[in-house]
Amino acid sequence: MPESSPSLSDEQLLDLAVRQAGEIALKFYNSSAKAWDKNDGSPVTEADIAVDDYLKKTLLQDRPDYGWLSEETTDDLKRMTCKRVWIVDPIDGTSAFVNRTDQWCVSIALLDDGHITLARIFRPLTNEMYSAKAGGGATLNGKTISMTDRQSLDGCRIMGRKGVLKPSRWAQPWPTLNVECTTSLALRLCLAADGRFDCAISMGKESDWDLAAADLIVHEAGGLMSDIYGNPIKYNQENPKQSDGVVVAGKAIHAQMLNVTKSFIN
Repeated sequence: MPESSPSLSDEQLLDLAVRQAGEIALKFYNSSAKAWDKNDGSPVTEADIAVDDYLKKTLLQDRPDYGWLSEETTDDLKRMTCKRVWIVDPIDGTSAFVNRTDQWCVSIALLDDGHITLARIFRPLTNEMYSAKAGGGATLNGKTISMTDRQSLDGCRIMGRKGVLKPSRWAQPWPTLNVECTTSLALRLCLAADGRFDCAISMGKESDWDLAAADLIVHEAGGLMSDIYGNPIKYNQENPKQSDGVVVAGKAIHAQMLNVTKSFIN
């Protein structure tokens, strides 16, 4: 646990905690952590629980007035009365962790008065750290990142599951796209934010902890992130599940994507 945390700023504490969380996850990864299915059928491991326990203790110990929202902690709606709330996915992409690929990460965001102000997404196996501070830009391992300035959706490199783009799901057809996917949704959005892909889409009922940190990183990288109807995503609501998908892109392509996504059928 970081020492003298009362003297640390939120950002300093976050930087120390996310690195240590990655180290904890790697210890389990390298020793084959036990895994099981939760009630909803999604996987969880010893590592998810250990990282969650560490982060909750570390980030809240000297900040008792902060709220907590995490995939692996039983939800406490008292968070809705807190001005500041940590939003955490201790391991985003747990199935990748179980299958021993590198498509998982630790994702942490700080919500302050309804706005995400700090974000870290750390990919321990590749030592990639995405960072953002509201108004301060976004970086990957300290180097500034930005969305591509592509103007046409046709031929774009898009992060998303291929099944999402099936013609039967849309009244208006998609143009030709180059589609790839990672297990972790947070990483999909970051790979668009850093310019390796032009855009990203998800149609699942994703949760705050899947989206919050990436949301700030995308916006600070000059991109836009909304639901499929163009609405901004609101965090720390009573139900942390977002039901209307996620669209991420630069300004020109985002508008073109919304022209299609508004035609969603099923």
